[in-house]
Amino acid sequence: MKKIIVSLVVLLTLSFGNTIDKAKAYYEKKDYVSAFNIFEKLASNNDMVAQNFLGIMYRNGYGVQKDIKQAVEWYKKAADQGYANAQSNLGNMYYKGEGVQKDYKKAVEWYKKAADQGFANAQNSLGYMYETGKGVEKDYKKAVDLYKKAADQGNADAKRNLSLLHLKGEVEKAKKAARDYLDEESPLDLGMMYLNEKDYKRAAYWFEKASDQGDEKAQFNLGSMYYKGEGVQKDIKQAAQWFKKAADQGYEAAQFVLGIMYYNGEGVQKDYKQAVEWFKKSANQGNADAQFNLGNMYIYGKGVQKDYKRAAEWFSLSCNGGFKEACLMLKN
Repeated sequence: MKKIIVSLVVLLTLSFGNTIDKAKAYYEKKDYVSAFNIFEKLASNNDMVAQNFLGIMYRNGYGVQKDIKQAVEWYKKAADQGYANAQSNLGNMYYKGEGVQKDYKKAVEWYKKAADQGFANAQNSLGYMYETGKGVEKDYKKAVDLYKKAADQGNADAKRNLSLLHLKGEVEKAKKAARDYLDEESPLDLGMMYLNEKDYKRAAYWFEKASDQGDEKAQFNLGSMYYKGEGVQKDIKQAAQWFKKAADQGYEAAQFVLGIMYYNGEGVQKDYKQAVEWFKKSANQGNADAQFNLGNMYIYGKGVQKDYKRAAEWFSLSCNGGFKEACLMLKN
């Protein structure tokens, strides 16, 4: 008899698991009424996952009439059982004042419970509370630490908040911590941030770091800085070298620019055949400017044998890509 009881318990557990999976499947298919009916039955048996889903459904009016207070009640039931997702959701309700009186301290309390369990959304939210001093005393170091924990789990909002905190630089420790994280994670992003700030020296420094890691966008940007003399001493040969590295990796803009440099003999020996080769690579990726230039190479027989038919084909592609001069060439 004991063995039979154990078997029944296992059977019921498996059946229960399948039921919650079935409810989730309905939810993902947006069959909210079917999902709600199952979640409701499970929630009445204190299933915290189902309770959290009911909170979501009541909050958004999925499969049931929207009821913010009911949403809070179900979030609370699941949160009291220690379910991190629900604790984070309940924190959001207190933060926004939805279904409850707005209370930043309460929001912090629930975010902390979820964050302590490693829930990335809550870590990001709690980091924001420390950054802004809502419900807690401002503490940029804690904010950065929490953003880093969430960002390490791939949380995009936390990565963005880290970047913004770095840009603000309101506290040197926080600025350094944010910078140190981004140093490891994305020197390209740092380069772009400094470029947008027109701090060209720092931008060039981080582009070079990313370029050495093989990032083709950074290589192109670094080439552009050497070409213009922004943040580095102007060096057309260096520019050509970095454009070449990016172009070899298939970076379309670099292929186009490299074609121009071979055409004009800038930083490289003038070579129409090489210009044609790089224009073609870029043109085949849909660059209308490169397609137009290729058309001209065929018109004038530079690097290729004159071929008006091929020229017209490239002008046509360029025209379709929105390059007006190519359309005029077709008419002529």
